[in-house]
Amino acid sequence: MRHLRVNFLGKATKLGIRKDASKDLLKEMFNRLAYAPTGPEYEVALDELRHHKVELERWVEENEPEH
Repeated sequence: MRHLRVNFLGKATKLGIRKDASKDLLKEMFNRLAYAPTGPEYEVALDELRHHKVELERWVEENEPEH
């Protein structure tokens, strides 16, 4: 899981999001996605990410979130 979080943060940096949000906020958003215990909770976390930066939401979807 750490590998995906590092890639997620790397993607966020390339998108310039780290200028808008702290590293801790990004980690929290990723962890809510990665450890969502139910489908609805995952969707809520994904929606929050989508509202923050749609490119990161796309990155998550492209990287096999079911794993």
